[in-house]
Amino acid sequence: MPGRYSEASNGPLALPGKYFITMHKVENGKSTLLVDKTPFECEWLNQLSTPTDDKAARLSFQLKVDQLRKAVDASSEVLEEDQKRLEFIESAFKSYPNLDLSYLMKLNKLKSSLKEIKIMLYGDQSLSSRDIEQKEAISSKVGIIIWNMWRNRSNPTVTNKKLYESASNNFENLIIDMQSLDNSIKEIEKYLESKQVPFTPGRGLILNWKKE
Repeated sequence: MPGRYSEASNGPLALPGKYFITMHKVENGKSTLLVDKTPFECEWLNQLSTPTDDKAARLSFQLKVDQLRKAVDASSEVLEEDQKRLEFIESAFKSYPNLDLSYLMKLNKLKSSLKEIKIMLYGDQSLSSRDIEQKEAISSKVGIIIWNMWRNRSNPTVTNKKLYESASNNFENLIIDMQSLDNSIKEIEKYLESKQVPFTPGRGLILNWKKE
């Protein structure tokens, strides 16, 4: 079920024109064609106070926003996985014998980096929980654009365009930070591999096992 402020599937309104629909039924892995390629017409109702003067450009902007939204959502999953990796790696250093414990200092720095990246992406939850004002985070900027224009048919506003530029520029920098974080985690994982630590998320000696 959709949430209070959302829908089960969100997306920009389709442009008027001719479209086609095909329907398949998938049951137990077997796909059966129910409806072959069938044309239909899509039209907008002329109930606009400020109609767009360039429907294609409007849709193009919405699709750019949608691509950014998908990338931001995906980065959240990546960061959650990185956090899990760091937690397991820290546990390995604390429990597995004969490991270089100086790596714990590096892990603390990586956890701080991860926290800073999350703040850039979603804002500081500690501040928001105390009603303290803060700058709009990347996800918040994207959310504002979608809330403003996903269901209207007017031209993108200057504000929405500026929000997109700001969010996309911030996200480009965030990707660099995420790649750096991932590379640093991989370096520590290589060390664990060399010390034959059995498993942490994303790595495991079982892949290198050979019968002797």
